[in-house]
Amino acid sequence: MTHAGPKIGAAAGALLLILIARHPANATLPPSSIAAPLGADAANPAAERTCLTTAIYYESAHEPEAGQEAVARVILNRTRQRDYPATICGVVWQGHARATGCQFSFTCDGSLRRRPVADLWDKAEQVARRMLALDRQGQGAEAEPLLNYHADYVAPGWRLGLMRKQKIGRHIFYARKAEGRAATRDMPTADAAAPPVAEPSIWGINLAAAASDRQAIGGGKGL
Repeated sequence: MTHAGPKIGAAAGALLLILIARHPANATLPPSSIAAPLGADAANPAAERTCLTTAIYYESAHEPEAGQEAVARVILNRTRQRDYPATICGVVWQGHARATGCQFSFTCDGSLRRRPVADLWDKAEQVARRMLALDRQGQGAEAEPLLNYHADYVAPGWRLGLMRKQKIGRHIFYARKAEGRAATRDMPTADAAAPPVAEPSIWGINLAAAASDRQAIGGGKGL
């Protein structure tokens, strides 16, 4: 007769200790499912943090921290541009309901079927919190804001109309040339108490206008 019980118990205990070490009690765990928030829910702070975390994770989970911060900067910078949605969730999920034209490919290419790895999600969430805090303090404004990027193994044609700024990890980031800069949206100051007001979002509203404005900047690995 064999007695496998103690060995199995020891192995399970060791695995539990590893999981506890990797995922402390205060770590942020991934949601069980991820989908675009609806209506006014897209503008509340918790939803915006989740949207930013989601984009950081699916776009740059394995990138250096500086690369994750740059992805977050692109999203936050777009909320200030009049030709993008005014909310973080609106920017992240822009065009996701169309067959083509999603701004961030993970929102329409099936990537969301892969549940995030817990420790990588927690890291992305920490980056999102930090970047949101800096943005609220008014430290996000840039004279030549990063608005686009693509992976270094592709060469989209739209990059020729932009100004290359920096390469971080596998991503190359761009700003608009002076002649191509659109009007910026007036943003609240760091001391403003009023909550953000969402513009008509992309979920079933004004999709044609969004599409015509963004034809030159497609989804996929080019943002």
